[in-house]
Amino acid sequence: MMERLGLRVDQLSMKSTTSTDTRTRAAWWSGPIAQIIALLLPGCVLYGGYLCLQHKNTAMPSVAVGNEVREHSVDFTLPDVSNGKKVRLSSILAKKPVVISFWATWCKYCPGELSQMQILSKQYGERVQFLAIDPSDSPETIDVFARRRNMHLSVLSDTYGDIARNYGVTEFPTFVLIDRDGLIEYGHEGYDEKAISQIPVELNRLLKNGNKLYSSKRPELEPQN
Repeated sequence: MMERLGLRVDQLSMKSTTSTDTRTRAAWWSGPIAQIIALLLPGCVLYGGYLCLQHKNTAMPSVAVGNEVREHSVDFTLPDVSNGKKVRLSSILAKKPVVISFWATWCKYCPGELSQMQILSKQYGERVQFLAIDPSDSPETIDVFARRRNMHLSVLSDTYGDIARNYGVTEFPTFVLIDRDGLIEYGHEGYDEKAISQIPVELNRLLKNGNKLYSSKRPELEPQN
């Protein structure tokens, strides 16, 4: 009898607790927090969709060149942190090929790649333009870093990371070599001395052939956003 009574008491206690929990959950879902979530959720969904569309729209298109397929560069204009001067990719490509190094001041291996880029920049002089783009730090932080390391590359600030995203950068350092046709000839993600040592080979090939290997008419670059 006591066991049965005890069982009934436990059952009633469990039901009471369950009922209380249910009321608590109901109060929580109908309270201010629920209202805030209800207001924010549609915006989050819409913003997520917007980002997906932006990524889709800014992806670099592929270009058929003979039997090969290359990615086409995306044009951009970014400020030089040393003087605020605007640098536009398409304006440079009208004269010479470009090597871009995407980096960050906090990146452990970026100084190694930047040092190699500086050596190459001195070696090729006015024949090739080397750009160092930081999509992670403030212009002031980048400028201080560049001055301390006596960087003579064109150091640009990609404040919101839009250009890095357009070029599919997922890690630092990453470099790309763009010919005068606006096609990406060569690139590598992560620090790799062997990959960097290949840059002169590709540049010499481009320069030997007048910087424009694949067409007599230079295709239009993808417009910047």
